[in-house]
Amino acid sequence: MSTQTLWISPTEWISGDPTLRLSYPSVHHPAVEITATTPGDLKWVFVGLRLPAGILIKAVRVCYQLSSKKSFISQVRLTEMQAPDVALVRHDDATDLLSTDPTCYVSTVGAYRPEGAVTLALRLKFAKKTDKITLGSVGVDMETCEVDVANVRCFGAVGDGVTDDSLAIQSADNSGKPVVVPLGMYLVASDVTLNNVVTFMGGQLKVNPGVTVRFTNLVVAQRKQQIFSDEGKVILSRPQVVHPNWWGDGLDLIQMAIDASASGSRIELTGKYVSSGITITADEPNKSGDFGKALVGVAAPGLRDLDTKQEWGAEIYLADGQNTNLLSFKGVIWTNIEGRPVPSSIGFVLDNLKLNGNKAKNTSGHGLALDGIKNLYIGTLLIEDCAGDGLFASGGQVNLIHGEHIECLGNLRIGFNGGSMGDSHFNYIEAGVNGSNGVQLAGGTQVDQIHSYQNTGNGVAILGKKEKAGEQEKEQKIQLGEVRVDRNKGSGVMINDATECTIGSIHTMLNEQHGVQIFNSDENIISAIHAKNNGQAATGAYAGVKISGESTRNKIGQLITRKDDSESKQQLGYHNSTAGVDNVVQTYSGSGHDQEIKIESGAGMGNRVLMIDGVALVDNRVAQFVDQDTTPSVKGGNMFATGSALPTDITSFDDGILGQQIVLLGADSGKTTVKHNAGKINLSGGVDFTLDANDTLVLFYDGIQWNEISRSHNA
Repeated sequence: MSTQTLWISPTEWISGDPTLRLSYPSVHHPAVEITATTPGDLKWVFVGLRLPAGILIKAVRVCYQLSSKKSFISQVRLTEMQAPDVALVRHDDATDLLSTDPTCYVSTVGAYRPEGAVTLALRLKFAKKTDKITLGSVGVDMETCEVDVANVRCFGAVGDGVTDDSLAIQSADNSGKPVVVPLGMYLVASDVTLNNVVTFMGGQLKVNPGVTVRFTNLVVAQRKQQIFSDEGKVILSRPQVVHPNWWGDGLDLIQMAIDASASGSRIELTGKYVSSGITITADEPNKSGDFGKALVGVAAPGLRDLDTKQEWGAEIYLADGQNTNLLSFKGVIWTNIEGRPVPSSIGFVLDNLKLNGNKAKNTSGHGLALDGIKNLYIGTLLIEDCAGDGLFASGGQVNLIHGEHIECLGNLRIGFNGGSMGDSHFNYIEAGVNGSNGVQLAGGTQVDQIHSYQNTGNGVAILGKKEKAGEQEKEQKIQLGEVRVDRNKGSGVMINDATECTIGSIHTMLNEQHGVQIFNSDENIISAIHAKNNGQAATGAYAGVKISGESTRNKIGQLITRKDDSESKQQLGYHNSTAGVDNVVQTYSGSGHDQEIKIESGAGMGNRVLMIDGVALVDNRVAQFVDQDTTPSVKGGNMFATGSALPTDITSFDDGILGQQIVLLGADSGKTTVKHNAGKINLSGGVDFTLDANDTLVLFYDGIQWNEISRSHNA
């Protein structure tokens, strides 16, 4: 609608009162001057309003001047007439107009749509015959109904929040034109279905409880504009952009938007929202077989720094005393729509959001809970401060989850609790300062990059099930790319009861227990591990990597361990105490430990390190020389520890074979000395070597004598 003012000349003023004298414009004055031969009240003057059809009267402007405040205008009235015997009062304003200076008074009508002839009447009150009331032009502020849209006011809607405007709104839509809802509160007391595009220009629909308003076409409104109120039901049947603030600023705006929107809709969030918990179940319109929705923060698109976490599109905050999950998906399976690009081809989208569980005011509840859900796409998501886990996936089948960038920080329990996510893929997971494990996975998950730090439990815990008698199948496999773990109170990485997991690289440092611990796990492959200064706990003895329990056929490609921190209790570089067999480290390089490699005598067969500092080994089990043997046997071995109770000089080695390499480990506190012995042992520089604790000497047999390759002092 367009707003304009229709001005009416003062020459149009008339009166049927014989006591009034109207002096019309002349060379002496441009307006109408009115006097009374008999003072008194209830003296009326009138002007007919020649108005175009199809308009709404918004206000009347009365321009006047008084000679004395004792004689004034006491009433502004609009009447409407069709039959000659009835005049209906449509507007009555009893404000006293008392200005002795020229002025224009605006009498607000609201929105009155005339259906007959309209007359403006002024009630005059005169105190003296000599007083004068001067009337200038009359202005009528009106809105004209445009021909190409259907303004609900042009169809009789009042917009006062009390009058039932259901019929007027439905009539506007029945015109077949796009519907416009201007400023006002429009009560909807009966069901309405709107099939045309509806644009809200400042107006709201007050939908009564038990009443449904269904939109089968697009709804257009500003992002922060409230357009729905009360407790009725709103259904947006067509996929579109939906803003939770259309429902105002209450507690559960996001739930209202999700419940109302159609499959395929994009729900855009801006700023902070307080929620009592959002639940999406199979009972929603987007149930099994439907295309999902997108829940996206849009406050600062393109400005967010993922490393500093300074910008997030929107925050969903769990209200005080709401001991529930902040955002839950349960029993929902969406199907992809062919031809749509990612992420639109995924069932439900979460992106550019921050979930805050408000653990200071809540005692339980996860940030994002997944139970029986398929096809979920997560773009960028920060989950923090939850009384339960940050992300919790368990219960029913959870699969086909894809995540781009997920951060779980400061939650009371596990940061990212992956449960069993079949065929799920995450590009990046960050978990820090959580109350238990940082990241916990149980199978079927692929993660390209993990950074987990300062958690109360392990940095990364892989918890699965080995294949055992009576079980039908193995736990689904886990694939990890790069894993970085540091300053966790447990181990950096714990692999427990897991089978056939593959990990590209692990960088583990400054954790309070082991760098990596593998327990009761089979056939896992880790390409590279770098473990440094773990064992930061106050007491205990820890290793860069420890394999224990009944672990079998686990493979580590390259293992590098370092201890150069006096606070570190990483006393062993590599410790194998498993009763399982064939756990293999391809290459090992370590320094600074009390003992670099310890494979206990009770370990199963085939547990071995194939190469140490570039030196190939035959059998990694450390054999101990016979006490005070000056020509000990090295048959079939590569690693030997000294063990003399008294000073002993070794002058040769028995049972050597061509090409054999051996590593001697000092284990008797300097009581054994390897002598340079021409033709038997050829030491570098011809200098004898006494092996103190943890020293090593590497020799090669050329078929005639043993030749030194390298030596190290590791005490």
